[in-house]
Amino acid sequence: MRMKRCLGVLLLLGAAALTHAQSYIEDNYVGVWLDDTTFAMDMGTSSTYPIPNKQLMYGFYGSGSSASTSHLVFNLDGTPMDYNTALAATLGPAVIGSGPGAFIATGRANGSGVTFGAIYTLVTNVLGGLNPDMVQAKYFILNGDVQTHSVGCRWEIDTEVNNNDGANVSVDNGASVILANTLWRAASGNLPSDWWDYDVAPPGVANVVGRGSVKNNPLGEAATPPDAMEVAYWPNTDGAAQWAPATAGGSIGSDSSVVLWWTGTGTEVGLGNSLAPGAGITWVTYYGLNEGLLLTTPTFTPTPTSAFTATPTPNGSPTNTPTPSPTDTPTWTLTPTGTPTPVPPLHLWPNPFNPSQAIRGTLKCADMPEGAILSIYTVSGERVFSARETAHRVEWNGLAPNGKPAAPGIYYYVVRREPDLEMKGVLVIQSK
Repeated sequence: MRMKRCLGVLLLLGAAALTHAQSYIEDNYVGVWLDDTTFAMDMGTSSTYPIPNKQLMYGFYGSGSSASTSHLVFNLDGTPMDYNTALAATLGPAVIGSGPGAFIATGRANGSGVTFGAIYTLVTNVLGGLNPDMVQAKYFILNGDVQTHSVGCRWEIDTEVNNNDGANVSVDNGASVILANTLWRAASGNLPSDWWDYDVAPPGVANVVGRGSVKNNPLGEAATPPDAMEVAYWPNTDGAAQWAPATAGGSIGSDSSVVLWWTGTGTEVGLGNSLAPGAGITWVTYYGLNEGLLLTTPTFTPTPTSAFTATPTPNGSPTNTPTPSPTDTPTWTLTPTGTPTPVPPLHLWPNPFNPSQAIRGTLKCADMPEGAILSIYTVSGERVFSARETAHRVEWNGLAPNGKPAAPGIYYYVVRREPDLEMKGVLVIQSK
């Protein structure tokens, strides 16, 4: 058993001094482990998950992990500093709580009053909202110096999913897998909002599916949109205190990684964040298990089935039937057709749904099983509505969680009565 020194979690707990036996937290879905000395972080499925102690990042083996291949780098006035090695430890690892909501906090300083820190918290999935199966990574800098500083942050994630070091990474929910080093920039307007990684590439049946929230998550604390994001071959992204991206177009092969930069410039170049004395800055991002619908393309029609096939048709278009994965994610039979139809016996009307023409402007659902919950998702897997039945009925006013009308298009509905998926289908929302 590793012994901890007395730790102060200054930002969250004042000047309280705490002693803990290990730098590991988990709930029934995910676990987070930190190296006691370097503060390197690792994560994967928890010891009580149906597929226990499996990697979402390279080297995770539960509480006995040995994290060393994913790197957090802070940038101060143009000088990148590896959080694992280049700064003096001041806080942590401090393990606070257990189960959902538990977190690990660490801090380091540069000797002139600037403090750098990382907090990893077990949170409810900010995209699906069903289970505490996601980790919030929060990075911060506090300027206790008398001088103003320009700052930035870079997190390189060595992706590994269920023993697959070349985890198959997608930014379009599995419609395609990224095979070559690729960089997106906020300044170019093409920054993905989410990313997925799979132990088995779509349209194969994945046993474990990870998902990261880059921006615009509908639930929880808002993710801080990065200025640049990269999916690349890990040896190209893992240099000591590395700040530069990999060479574009190089093959990712069997060792993938995801990299996020926060610079304030809209790209990975330069620093646009200026911290005056006494000021601070925080960046938030999420990574965990997928709860959204798994698709290979965004416009297929679900049909009820529990088998999986990937049989080429004469025109070369596959027919895919994913099964529910251990991430407790509702998934679908996918067949290439342009006419979405709901699955009986659920009575959902009107469908298509036009809020300006519907009675009282609401979508109505009848014949709900007692105790069941109706959830409605976008084709990318983001939940826009969820409610439990009352007298076997549910009504929805067509508004998304942000209070704005849901955009016209195709949506999926799921009727769930734990622990089973009862039924599913397609809803079409028309323009007003």
